[in-house]
Amino acid sequence: MDFKANTTSAIFITGNSRTGTSMVSKILGNNELIYGFKELHFFEQLWYPEKNPDRLTKEQGIKLFAELISLQRQGSYADRTPEKFYEEAGNYFHPNDNDAVTAPFVFMNYLLYESSLYNKQIPCEQTPRNLFFIDEILSLWPNAKIVCMMRDPRDVLLSQKYKWKLRSMGYKGMPIKEVIRAWFNYHPVTTSKLWNSCAEQIINAITKKNVYLLRFEELLKNPEQKIKELCEFLNVEFDQSMLLIPRVGSSLPHDQKGLGIDQNRTGHFLKELTSAEIYLCQKITVRYMKKFDYDIIPIRPNFFTLIVSWISFPIKLFFALLLNISRSKNFLNSISRRFFSKKRYETLKAYNELEN
Repeated sequence: MDFKANTTSAIFITGNSRTGTSMVSKILGNNELIYGFKELHFFEQLWYPEKNPDRLTKEQGIKLFAELISLQRQGSYADRTPEKFYEEAGNYFHPNDNDAVTAPFVFMNYLLYESSLYNKQIPCEQTPRNLFFIDEILSLWPNAKIVCMMRDPRDVLLSQKYKWKLRSMGYKGMPIKEVIRAWFNYHPVTTSKLWNSCAEQIINAITKKNVYLLRFEELLKNPEQKIKELCEFLNVEFDQSMLLIPRVGSSLPHDQKGLGIDQNRTGHFLKELTSAEIYLCQKITVRYMKKFDYDIIPIRPNFFTLIVSWISFPIKLFFALLLNISRSKNFLNSISRRFFSKKRYETLKAYNELEN
């Protein structure tokens, strides 16, 4: 196998969920060199860095390769059949004797293989949670490019609030169990705290040379300019046709359909969120909202809905944890990365020093 992982370009679009990662992947996928993948959830679901440097046998490598093919072609929500792709994986995956066959090695080989099927050279992976693995990504693949998406936390809240309704809005690939999980995942407190964790990761990440910050609101306001700037960062040519993407994936029923970038997909939280949701979100995220220049609006919460939010918080949190355990190979490690990592506290300490 000629591929050497640390010399090959790849793009990773990261950020909080519902910040436009899928939209940017579709835009970049319209470039003649770039192939946009679905969310593969390699980190955490299939492998986590604490396992490094576990070696794989050839058979284990083929099995992982087939699992990745299944995720891309059948979707993460489907009743997947990776065994269907064992023969295809075995026909391609032939590592050299001196190759260190690890899970990341298999992962990048798969990305390049799938891209080559469409005559594309640069894989673009768009799993949002990869934000928490930027150091590992750049260590494994120093020439990789990272795009960090940032969006107003109140709009993120709104999008997360209605995510469970995607199935009823025509997204038939979303099974009932995922609808239930999405409903329990949403709460203004947990969603806002996770946004804070993502903001901290981004503050730390954007100091690195291979990381690019893209604000969702700026992309909507001036899509051509922002995608040109992004293409310059990625060292690829911009083409106007890249902006002609289908308007799908939004959890808001009133969003426009068709082709192109809907410039009205922001600011709806004022009408769609309760005063308690906006109040709690701003209270929790105020520090980083100011850091990223999001305006705080004066609001007085409805007392009743505020009490309901606090009463429902432990219930929703319990079931959210329960329903997400199976989505990670090491659930405690995943929680730690988001809320209790040493780097998180170092970032918070550095930011507090800057404020003072």
